Formats: sequence, C-alpha cells, structure tokens
Amino acid sequence: MSQISTKLLVRFSNDFAHLLESEYDHNVIVKVGQQSFKLHSLVLYLRSSFFRQELATATKKNNIIEITLTDTSVEVFKILINLNLASWLKLKFAKVYSTSFQDNNFKALQIFCTNILAKHPDIILASDEFTSIQENALINLLFTN
Repeated sequence: MSQISTKLLVRFSNDFAHLLESEYDHNVIVKVGQQSFKLHSLVLYLRSSFFRQELATATKKNNIIEITLTDTSVEVFKILINLNLASWLKLKFAKVYSTSFQDNNFKALQIFCTNILAKHPDIILASDEFTSIQENALINLLFTN
C-alpha cells in the first residue's frame, strides 16, 4: 500500500472513529446494564454481523431502534464498539486477540478476531507482541486457517 493510500486510510479511520463517538443524528440506543449508548445503525450494520441480525429484528420507536444486551458487561461492550476503530485495532490486535481467550465471556470477541485473522493472518504473525500471545489463542489460530 502506498504512503498516500495509507494516510487516507488513517484519516478515514479517524473520521469513522469520530462518527462512532458522536451522538449527532443517532438512530440506535443500545442498553447495556445501567448504561445507554447512542449509536448509528449504518455503522453497526456494516461493522458487525451480530448487530446486522439485531437490527433486522428490532422494532423502532419514534425512529429510534432500542437494543438491550443482557449478557454483556459495559466494559466488554465498550471494547467491542472500539474495535470499530481500525487504526487502534491494527495497533493493538495481538493484545485484543490474546485477551479474548482469557475469559469465556469474550467468545464473541474471539470469533470476531478469528474471522479477521482468517483473512489477514499477517496482522498477528508480524506483530511485535506475537511471542506474548496465549497458547490457546495460537492453537485456535492454527486450526482456523
């Protein structure tokens, strides 16, 4: 990838990150525990097969879609939402992937990361943190590809 296209990708990722952080013109409220997150259905739909399914079956109230997640903690949800930040994810992918194997509650995160690695194994293989990845995460990577 050329230096110009890399810069454009970083800028696009940053613009995308601002959209995730902005409540302006949101049309989805995701309730997790006692917190509510105001998000954009287009972003959720494009970035997550889980939310694609949720949005397909959700009902609208006053043009706002409400989704309640009961099996997810606020901390895990914040991590999942931040995974949409491509630049951040690329920098921290090995750590995120390894961390996803530390707790069974992160199964969705494991699947998400594994799907990315199936297409782009160099993200983790070329990482400086490759030697610190948990054994079970590496085994999963080997048997997935």
